[in-house]
Amino acid sequence: MITDRDKNIIDFINKIGYSSIQNIQDMFFVNNRYGYDGARKRLKKIEEMGDYIRHFKNQETNEIIYIPSNSKLKRISTHNIKVLNYITKLSTLGCKITNVELEPVFNNIKPDAFIEFEFNNYKYYQLIEVQIRHDYVDLNRFKNQETIESILNYTENVMPKLIIIQDTNRDYSKDNDTEFNIIQIGVSMDDIAKVLI
Repeated sequence: MITDRDKNIIDFINKIGYSSIQNIQDMFFVNNRYGYDGARKRLKKIEEMGDYIRHFKNQETNEIIYIPSNSKLKRISTHNIKVLNYITKLSTLGCKITNVELEPVFNNIKPDAFIEFEFNNYKYYQLIEVQIRHDYVDLNRFKNQETIESILNYTENVMPKLIIIQDTNRDYSKDNDTEFNIIQIGVSMDDIAKVLI
């Protein structure tokens, strides 16, 4: 029997397009003592109960990924997994995720994600950029006035923070001449709480 939580899991996977077992644990089994195992068993049960989701082993990250049953995805990059890990780790901190857009287009730029969430009665808007494998985030893309206006139209005139998830020590805030407040965190996301400041 499909439960309300199962429906929420299915909706989440349909909206995002993919999810690891760890992501489902972070989103839906946060206070469960055996969260990972519970998430793994529930995903398997949902898959067995109907044409909702299916899974494959992701070669790049060597983990099981669940996708909508009609999806054509065959692999997910480490880059995209990091974006989803960020979103689900916010959930473990008690954030209520209200909107997620993967690779939204704002005028002429496409950040890795836009996320809107609530925490302690405050609404947060964030643009997410993942910098791994020695690439870098080109801040010049965020200086165009039409792009800024496009973003502000989407965020009710609130300037979102730019969250950079990185595996280097590059200091983006040092040379930041954009209107965005930049917060940098490591790919392990052990320091994720600072995005709530």
